[in-house]
Amino acid sequence: MRKYAGENGIAIVEEYIDVETAKAAGRTGFNDMVEFFEKQAKIKDDDRRCNTILVEKTDRLYRNLKDYVTLDELGVIIHFVKENFVLSPDSHTSELFMHGIKVLMARQYVDNLSEEVKKGMLEKAEQGIWPSKAPLGYLNVEGPNKK
Repeated sequence: MRKYAGENGIAIVEEYIDVETAKAAGRTGFNDMVEFFEKQAKIKDDDRRCNTILVEKTDRLYRNLKDYVTLDELGVIIHFVKENFVLSPDSHTSELFMHGIKVLMARQYVDNLSEEVKKGMLEKAEQGIWPSKAPLGYLNVEGPNKK
């Protein structure tokens, strides 16, 4: 990210990292970033206002449709570094359309991941294996056949 910023004359002024997942809106780092850009939008001097986001790829930025709408309303410029794509309020309609499809694909990825985790946990339970860590008050002990 820093290499990309340097090559494109972009100064990094803030960095936001989210480690939690968010099928629904509510990631801490994302919310902090949105708050930062809302404050930046009030600055009238274009030379002092930050309006650019650098992100690895679409599914790292958007985890749900509300995130997409939130950033769209801010009117920021978004560089998707690994996708070699820049989205701005001036982007062509075909670029906006393709980006919308990527956002829906990111949503599908999150939904599918959730579905697969539930399926895996159910499979473990059907095999008599506790599907996660033991509840409070119990010990994690492996018996015969991990049961």
